[in-house]
Amino acid sequence: MKKNIRKLQFNINSFYILGGGSFYHFNYDLLPYQRAIIAFLGPLFNIIVFLLLLFQFGIDSENLLISLAIWFNLWLAIVNLIPFKWKEKSSDGLAIWLAIRDIYTNSKMNKS
Repeated sequence: MKKNIRKLQFNINSFYILGGGSFYHFNYDLLPYQRAIIAFLGPLFNIIVFLLLLFQFGIDSENLLISLAIWFNLWLAIVNLIPFKWKEKSSDGLAIWLAIRDIYTNSKMNKS
């Protein structure tokens, strides 16, 4: 399902475990630190959901779906912070890594 709200487009999958992604388009190039912040927000959201579920239901929840949601969100956060590329898609960790590399490269060139 696709939903447009002003300049934002939301794509909603029927099954949460099929994964998600975010895409952004600006009329200008983002600075490296802005790209890093945007890429980090996905894993941060998964960490927040993990912690909320963990504090609400505990580590040994008797509900299987809640237990799966708790550990799945932790797994998503960790895996998405690992820098990798698979086919045409790349992880948030790779976007963060490339942004940090650009920040370091730009600061090194400015010192010369």
